[in-house]
Amino acid sequence: MEPSIAPLVVPAAQFRPGQQAELASAKSAKEAARARRSEIEKRSRERRQGAVRRMRDELSRLERQYRLLTQPSDADTRHGAIVHPSDVRRLRARYLQLAQEASDLRSEHQQLRAVLSEAELFHDSLAALLDQYAADGARQWRTAAHAVVPALSPDRCVELMRDAVETIRQFDATRDVISSGSSFMGWTDKRRLDADKGLMHFSFTKRFAGHTEDRIMRDSWEMFRDEAAMRRTIFPPSVHVELELVQLLSDDVLVMRRYTRYAALQRAFHTVYLLFRVATAQGFTLCFRTIACPGIQNALEDGEAWIDIFHWLHINRVAEDSAEAGEPVVEVSFGGSIGGGVLKFAMHWMIELVMTVIRWENACIAPMFITAS
Repeated sequence: MEPSIAPLVVPAAQFRPGQQAELASAKSAKEAARARRSEIEKRSRERRQGAVRRMRDELSRLERQYRLLTQPSDADTRHGAIVHPSDVRRLRARYLQLAQEASDLRSEHQQLRAVLSEAELFHDSLAALLDQYAADGARQWRTAAHAVVPALSPDRCVELMRDAVETIRQFDATRDVISSGSSFMGWTDKRRLDADKGLMHFSFTKRFAGHTEDRIMRDSWEMFRDEAAMRRTIFPPSVHVELELVQLLSDDVLVMRRYTRYAALQRAFHTVYLLFRVATAQGFTLCFRTIACPGIQNALEDGEAWIDIFHWLHINRVAEDSAEAGEPVVEVSFGGSIGGGVLKFAMHWMIELVMTVIRWENACIAPMFITAS
């Protein structure tokens, strides 16, 4: 009795949820690419065959004409008519010329076919690369980043500068301010809420001995106008910064465009601002003042926002009778305002501003761990 052998049962392939759909999608994409290449090859083959067919027809026509001209017909034989030798030579030269042109066309056709194959390969490779980046959620096109910033007229520039200086003067002169009463690494604070305009003005102040206002202003100005310096010293590594000089009105007045992307907020901010510096009786004032740019503001996408900034930096020398041991003393005040457009990020911005002040001191005065207390 022969032993019975149980039939071998192969279990069906198991797919995780969604895998079968992915395989089907990949298969359909490959089939579509294969069909596209087949269609291109078919059209190329038809064009090539048409060119060869036309050349063959032309060659046959010329050969027939050549035979008719070089071989006398029966009527010509009967009447003794012959073709003049000069005509024969001319037709033979014409025939050889056309034959050479046909050969050149065949060679050119082969070269064009090679170029077409390279172009098709490049097209398919680029399409595959774009599909890969799109699937991985790569960096998307930013419409606002390509918006045009209109030029600022000198009169409008002077108007904005005067308004900014007057706002700063009013804040410095007012006594209606509050303070935490504490000092953070030598910096003291004061702030005032403007309920009518929905603004909160603030400033941080600290004195530095052994420094001059000219040197501090020069270093600060160079840092605030340079993208690499801003990225390296003012913003933390987690913030992506793009800074562009849009318009140079003078050596002391610039129009800047800035894009910042905060990973912690999952949000990006655009702004265009006037950056200028002016000399005062006590030293210098450096100011950032946002100017409207409808082209960018109307092109914002999801996850992007327009931000108004108004910051200033007072660098004033202290009177000699207040100086310490005869050394020059400079008082620096970093001030600004936060508007209603960013109130929901107010806590984040206040922390950022405090850290900005510390980073500025670290870059323009001295590293914090060797700064005199």
